[in-house]
Amino acid sequence: KQWYQRRVRGGCAAASNLVKHGSVAVIDPAQDHYYQPLWTLVGAGIKTTSDSYRLQSECVPAGATWIKQRVEGFEPESNTVLTADGEKITYDYLVVALGLDLRFD
Repeated sequence: KQWYQRRVRGGCAAASNLVKHGSVAVIDPAQDHYYQPLWTLVGAGIKTTSDSYRLQSECVPAGATWIKQRVEGFEPESNTVLTADGEKITYDYLVVALGLDLRFD
């Protein structure tokens, strides 16, 4: 069982602010990261989709732990997040920042 003062599901931007204040874990299985706010400029033809792309490993802030798993459930009564591999991760504070599920097909 792992414990973090602050736990973030998705949301590397949120994690970058929180890591200054205690232990932070980011749970996200994605290897790829797309900066979605830039997509308004992609739609306008000013930028390309590849301009918004980075490796997820480049987005997880220094000092944070990246747990490369999918979240299966939350147990708020015990401050616990359950991952797809059966891990139970406890926290003092939880931030859920899921973003979009991209399906280009």
